Amino acid sequence: MITLYELITKKKEWLQNTVVIIDPCLNPDGRDRYVNWYNQVKSTPFNTNQDASEHHEPWPGGRPNHYLFDLNRDWAWASQVESSQRLAIYNQWLPHIHVDFHEQGINEPYYFCSCSRAIS
Repeated sequence: MITLYELITKKKEWLQNTVVIIDPCLNPDGRDRYVNWYNQVKSTPFNTNQDASEHHEPWPGGRPNHYLFDLNRDWAWASQVESSQRLAIYNQWLPHIHVDFHEQGINEPYYFCSCSRAIS
């Protein structure tokens, strides 16, 4: 959402000749699971101790959908409705640049960029 905010408030000139598609890939099932769990264990102020319960989400966690598929990994198989619908839109636009931002845990910083570029 920060990227979207920056584009429409500070970089409007970039949008004059560019189409930007932002797909937040919201997973309502996993988000609800995560929020319900977090609200039960969070501390105020935030507990920086990595052994605190608020840093150890129990299985299945917030990533999987209702059928326990991790939608972040389903690009490869597209076995889920959410993924097949995303791919249909992706294939309609065939972007020149595609950036897929992923993260790991707080002590496992990792940036993975899957970038594609059209060949002309």
